[in-house]
Amino acid sequence: MIREAQLLLYKGRPARVKEVQGNDRLEIETASGEWKRVRPKDVTILHPGPVADLDDLELTIDPGELETAWELLQGECTDLPSLTQLLFTPPASPAAAWSTWQIVADGLYFRGTPDSITPQSPQIVEDERQRRERRVRQKELREAFLERMRSGARWSSADEPFMHDLEKIAAGNAQSVNYPILKELGRAERAEGAHALLLDSGWWPATHVPYPQRFEISLENPSATDAAPDTVAVNQDSRLDLTHLQAYAIDDEGNQDPDDAVSVEGSRLWVHVADVGVCVEADSSLDLAARNRASTIYLPDRTVAMLPGSITQ
Repeated sequence: MIREAQLLLYKGRPARVKEVQGNDRLEIETASGEWKRVRPKDVTILHPGPVADLDDLELTIDPGELETAWELLQGECTDLPSLTQLLFTPPASPAAAWSTWQIVADGLYFRGTPDSITPQSPQIVEDERQRRERRVRQKELREAFLERMRSGARWSSADEPFMHDLEKIAAGNAQSVNYPILKELGRAERAEGAHALLLDSGWWPATHVPYPQRFEISLENPSATDAAPDTVAVNQDSRLDLTHLQAYAIDDEGNQDPDDAVSVEGSRLWVHVADVGVCVEADSSLDLAARNRASTIYLPDRTVAMLPGSITQ
């Protein structure tokens, strides 16, 4: 039966009964100091009370006592008062009951409800311990990584998992993003923000370009296998031979594939445009690949041709 001043469990937090209002309503005080009207089925009794203050319910539990109680109860089922009695001396206080329930709610050694508590098996406890240790270690590594990036330091070997995540973001791989890292570092939460961080940290050299991967552009130069200049029919009657003109292409020094040029003959300005159709058969695989690439791609560390070198020559 619920009575005034009892210790309750309400939404995972402690509460105490202020007033019983009939059979279907209670007024309770929550741990945050709020007063609420709830139904009896919304709460669970943890201790008969009286509870005067919800601010001082945490008690320190001796790890040895906890291990002993867990080992003693292997294969058995108990309840909250009985487990509290094993863990605390004296066990009768509301604080002892709440602290015992916190152990059950934690889930490492015990699980269940206040009326039915069972100990976890040794294997489950060991597996969970290792999982928690990994989580703590991962949090420590993450904080150290963030601190290095905030201070402008270069990456360390411990940062490699985070750097690989940033590479995926920079490459536009939206299925494997870790944007909170960028947000915590005050970086733009998009591919460009990851790219800048990878450059600033020294993970990528200044010449690294992620755009081909981001846009799924092949970095393989095309093969001349499909090029057959001698088999492409060209109506020479429709062409005017202007090779005697001095034509000028405005391109960077060393450019290997000028595709347009100009020349002057008296008062006439000629515009020369490369006729790729002479060398590449329409709708051939080479033609289709060139259309897909659309242009020669100039990157800091390489040039990826739209057409094979034999064609551009």
